[in-house]
Amino acid sequence: MKCVMWLFLVLATVLASAATPQQMLDDAVKKGQQILTLPAGTYRLNRQLLFQKVKDFTFDGNGSTLLMTNSGPAIRIEDCEDLTLKNFTIDYDPLPNTQGTVISVDMEKRVTRIRMHDGYPCPEKCDHPVQVYPFSPKTMSFKKGVREMYGAQLNPRTEPREFDVCTPHEPPLGVEPGDYYAIRLGTGPALWIWGNHNLTFEDITVNASPSLTFVARANSGLHRYKNIRILPGETLPAGANIPRLLSAGGDGVNYENSPARVELENCEFAFMGDDSFNIHGTLLPFYKQISPNVIRILTPYSFRAALLKNDMTVRLMAPDVFTILAENQITGIKVIPEKAPLEEVKKLFPSTMSVPVFQSVVELTLKNPLPEVPNGAFLDIKEMNGLGFSVKNCYFHDHRAYGLRMMSCNGIIENNRFERIKGSAIVFGGELTFWREAGHVENLIIRNNTIHDVGSYPGEYAAIKSNSRPEKFNVGVSANGNRNIVIENNTVSDCPCAGIALFGVKDIQVKNNVLSNLCPNGKDKTPSQAVLNVGIPKLEPISIGANVENCIVRDNVIK
Repeated sequence: MKCVMWLFLVLATVLASAATPQQMLDDAVKKGQQILTLPAGTYRLNRQLLFQKVKDFTFDGNGSTLLMTNSGPAIRIEDCEDLTLKNFTIDYDPLPNTQGTVISVDMEKRVTRIRMHDGYPCPEKCDHPVQVYPFSPKTMSFKKGVREMYGAQLNPRTEPREFDVCTPHEPPLGVEPGDYYAIRLGTGPALWIWGNHNLTFEDITVNASPSLTFVARANSGLHRYKNIRILPGETLPAGANIPRLLSAGGDGVNYENSPARVELENCEFAFMGDDSFNIHGTLLPFYKQISPNVIRILTPYSFRAALLKNDMTVRLMAPDVFTILAENQITGIKVIPEKAPLEEVKKLFPSTMSVPVFQSVVELTLKNPLPEVPNGAFLDIKEMNGLGFSVKNCYFHDHRAYGLRMMSCNGIIENNRFERIKGSAIVFGGELTFWREAGHVENLIIRNNTIHDVGSYPGEYAAIKSNSRPEKFNVGVSANGNRNIVIENNTVSDCPCAGIALFGVKDIQVKNNVLSNLCPNGKDKTPSQAVLNVGIPKLEPISIGANVENCIVRDNVIK
């Protein structure tokens, strides 16, 4: 009898230990626990770990690894409140990206022949476009001065593990035999964060992501990221002998249409296919005016109308240049049940990525009558771009695009290090043209950052710069969008571009920065047409373009 009982206890222990993280999470929430500490180990996930409507809870991974076995999100967090996730690693097996060595380049046909590295995914069929990132085998980082190739086709050859990479949009300029290609195969994020209030992420490492890593939409409250690492995993696939090149196929942290404050502290993001941190709202088309102070707007899928509040600020903008024509407070909000006709929407968005989803209609009552609204006007809702942010004591390095792409007001960027980033280290202001990402930035401090060897991307022109580019050439730039900016005590060195470039900025101080060995060593570098278009005729360590008003530049050291 004792033997039978012992066997029963052993069996029960084995079954308990075989519980999945989802089962343990669901059980802890059902019992009303406030914390779940996973037994340390590696957990293979065949579906995403779902946190749904979880409140006042801490998920402690206890040093475990969550190993996702398909290319979907590893974690989905939806409609939660006061939730903390900490102490675990996310990785993928098989990897959601692959890599190989360039064998030959046919510039005329825009075809590169590659051989996949041993052990890395070798898709038998790839029926969707992929993103291709050239790497230098010497530096094992993104190849300087070479563009990435978006919308590439990956076509198998008859030779084992060999493919033709077809890049119809542009030739593979600067790519040579022997270079490496990192290739993003996936499309979704590692963590999908939707509709939550107050989140904390702490001591989490992400070693792979199919696309963007932390993707957050329609959130509110305070969101903290502390000691987060996005780095390629050191564990190689079976049979591999070349280190992993990519960590994530897209941004590190990306917030959209979330009236939340986002804080990053002591994080390290590297080897990603896009920005480290991007926070933005949506530039909305001016749809209909019902009366002098009642308007209707079109909203995308990620724009949760329930997050709109009275006293939020509507900023009406001129077409083409996005100058703010009026700022007005919301006093009433009404969701209109019908959707806007798709043909009308297409007319408002003739050349952007977001046309099909802009059909939901919201009616806003404003405190004051609007001035005359020109055809083609736009607007944003300032607080929906974010309530504020801070980025402190972080290290961003070795990745494509920008370090920080900030489009929210009330921010501080302090004591960070930026190295070997292909685009700018810090960009502030809306990406209002193709991507329709809002918006203009107010009340920003950029101080005590160290920036080294950034801006190698073709056409990049500054380590720190304002944005809000105009829609067209030769129409001017915004006269009053970005304002109340301080750039002080930063060190910028060894960049093939300007240190600081400004246009369309009002009330800005640039002081006590140390700028050395920049583009104009340098002063002969001819700006691109895009740079000339914003009023910068010649790149200098500090370049001032069009519509810069009340700018104080003092006590900077230029070497």
